[in-house]
Amino acid sequence: MAKIYLSVGSGLSAEQEAFVQALESRVQAAGMTTHTVGRNEFSSDTPLKAVIALMDECDGAIVLALERLRFESGIERPSSEKEQVLGPTSLATSWNQIEATLAYERKLPLLVLVDDCLRQDGMLEPNNDWYVENLQLDPGQLDSKEFIGRFRHWLSKVEHFDGQATAMQEAGQTDADIASRSIGDWLRTFTPAQAWGILASLAAAIAGSFALGLWLGKTIGG
Repeated sequence: MAKIYLSVGSGLSAEQEAFVQALESRVQAAGMTTHTVGRNEFSSDTPLKAVIALMDECDGAIVLALERLRFESGIERPSSEKEQVLGPTSLATSWNQIEATLAYERKLPLLVLVDDCLRQDGMLEPNNDWYVENLQLDPGQLDSKEFIGRFRHWLSKVEHFDGQATAMQEAGQTDADIASRSIGDWLRTFTPAQAWGILASLAAAIAGSFALGLWLGKTIGG
């Protein structure tokens, strides 16, 4: 079963929590499990270490950016030539940016969902290496034709990533098994005639190397 890292803030409003639960149910219905540090995964390590360790076990990531900060007015780039007065502005938790970066670094298939009330910047901006889905906090939006289509496309990437990871793990185990087998183990896989032939070839090669060493020694010494 594929494991999905879900990047979502804590301390959610009732409306936000209802949407998160609806998204988690959609992921579970697709045969995957969601994992979030501080939500359903807990660790004695620092938050960043816990996130890294958990993400290393995952096959995909969903970044769900919800409103964390809201201010009615502000100033961007104060005291500079590009100073700009801001009106009402909402921002997501900075952990969305951190976790999206970690997922991208690991080449995990990314599904980025952003509350349409948010200011989008950094990893939440459009025109990166992934599509950014702007939506309202209505669980019904998860049933839209557009979302279902993008979700299925992302799911196919997750399944491909999971398959590659499994193949690499099995290949690594095979290599380890091969390296750990003794000569006796290998010889037992052959018939007696084949085993004697291999041993004879090895003996001839060793004898040839020894004779060559003596000849070179005499030549150099002479």
